[in-house]
Amino acid sequence: MDYLGIQPKAKTFEEAAAGLRANMGAEFPKLTDADWLEHAKRWMEMGPDSLRLNYDPKLRDAVIEQSAKEQPDLWPLFDAMEGLPLALIRGANSDLLSEVSVAEMQRRRPDMIYANLPDRGHVPFLNEPEAVAAIEKLIGQVG
Repeated sequence: MDYLGIQPKAKTFEEAAAGLRANMGAEFPKLTDADWLEHAKRWMEMGPDSLRLNYDPKLRDAVIEQSAKEQPDLWPLFDAMEGLPLALIRGANSDLLSEVSVAEMQRRRPDMIYANLPDRGHVPFLNEPEAVAAIEKLIGQVG
């Protein structure tokens, strides 16, 4: 919640990239300066006077509101996907999807394609070789 939905104070993409690295660097320890710059350009755009988020900042409000509520049991929804092709791509440093939850997903769906991406947090970029392989395998099952 240190950055979600908060308009950047940075005036340049380079400053924004440095801010992202400061906030998220522990989850993505091997990203280069060029990687952070690319990430900043995906999340932000140049406004009339400075950078601004290119997604709805009210996403933050929705996440805060939902996290304050008792969380529902989502396992029935997961179980309802039985028989459908399914893939899970997780950043190994994710602070949102625990390894305990992943283990339960794998127990319930041993056929689930799974890629656990080293040196990535939540959300991985999906250009990692392991992610691409999982996506290609899923497409192969669907197509």
